[in-house]
Amino acid sequence: MVAARPFEGKTAFALNVTQKVAKSTDEAVALSSLEISEGQFARRLVSSEGQIIANTINNGDMHGSDWIKMAEAVGVQGETNIFLDNSSGISSHDICSKFRRLKKQQGLALVMIAPFFQSGDFANHLR
Repeated sequence: MVAARPFEGKTAFALNVTQKVAKSTDEAVALSSLEISEGQFARRLVSSEGQIIANTINNGDMHGSDWIKMAEAVGVQGETNIFLDNSSGISSHDICSKFRRLKKQQGLALVMIAPFFQSGDFANHLR
């Protein structure tokens, strides 16, 4: 679980850890964040992997070498087993249940949850 003040990079940190674990272990990894969409998840993964400035992807202002880096990054990410969840309006119990099922099915190596849920009972569900 990742917790910090607003705009401190919680989601970026969680995404980087998720990406590193997925690549280094070849095991399934799950990341849940209510802050960004699936498309944003994908762009951030590709940007990070390909070392491409995120704004160039977002604005479509990519040049020759950026396209090559992007194609290679998409290939690398396609080999990882990352499960992304950005379900909104879901309770802490539902999130934990979802990840328990996924662990049984895929054998998750890591579950990252960002940002920290303010619900006082959330930590109890993680046990």
